[in-house]
Amino acid sequence: MTHCRPKVGIALSGGGLRGVAHIGILKVLIEQNIPIDLIAGTSAGSIIAAFYALGYSPHYMEKIAKQLHQKQLFDSNFNLTALLWNTALDFLLRRFSIWSLLPRGLIKGNRLEYYFNTQFRGKKIKETKLPLAIMATDIHTGETIVFASPHVKIDTLKLHHTVMMHDVSLAEAVRASTAIPGIFLPKTLSGRWLVDGGLQNNLPTAILRLMGADIVIGIDLGYAGERRDYIDNISEIIIQSFEVMNREITVCKAEQTADLIIYPKIYDVGLTQVSRIPEVIRRGEEAAFNYLPAIVERVKKYA
Repeated sequence: MTHCRPKVGIALSGGGLRGVAHIGILKVLIEQNIPIDLIAGTSAGSIIAAFYALGYSPHYMEKIAKQLHQKQLFDSNFNLTALLWNTALDFLLRRFSIWSLLPRGLIKGNRLEYYFNTQFRGKKIKETKLPLAIMATDIHTGETIVFASPHVKIDTLKLHHTVMMHDVSLAEAVRASTAIPGIFLPKTLSGRWLVDGGLQNNLPTAILRLMGADIVIGIDLGYAGERRDYIDNISEIIIQSFEVMNREITVCKAEQTADLIIYPKIYDVGLTQVSRIPEVIRRGEEAAFNYLPAIVERVKKYA
């Protein structure tokens, strides 16, 4: 299809529970007639990107987000019998260490994948209505894994240490992209152990350029130097450490390839504060309105 206007790509970053801010931003962009031609997401951003690429409205996403319960999504990986058995086996094979006592992840992720497979109606990434890219990382090789719509032509010669995957379900791609190391078990797929795409690319703006976007807008929910006082448990410590690292990656990568990056003010929201979901969505809307004049100017200037 020939466009008489620039193609606009939206990149959605990771951010745990704070990812629902993407919903508020998308809602405003659509209401203000800002076109979205391509979308990419990492971790929490991959969830919203997948929903949107399938044709779900931000209003629908907001509705289901407000109904979420942690027990609905998270299945503990701690099994005392299995732990003792594996420890004994490691000891007999002379590979025992104190780290043998720890599981590969605190959460299995099966329940999360089942939930998304139900929401996505078992669809594969090649069935999306909008060109989509979801980022993950191969924990063994360090390669960036890009789950992308097969009809999108990407010059893979410009991708370093990257593997493209097309024939997977959306639920599998999202499960891999959201597998925070230490929190979730890695997602095993095609002989690979896949974890959170934020290790390599928390705000996937560059892939949108390769997908043909003329204008790239990033939405960064990550750490930006603010003090966070709610960090008081292992999951919060892991996530905050992850985000401090991601900040440097974002500065080096995403800011070089984006036309504009939106930074919602949600730094004070903790990972387990589900009751604040409506507030986070609202803050996303506020951020979108604040950046709207710059977005409109960019689109008009290019056209």
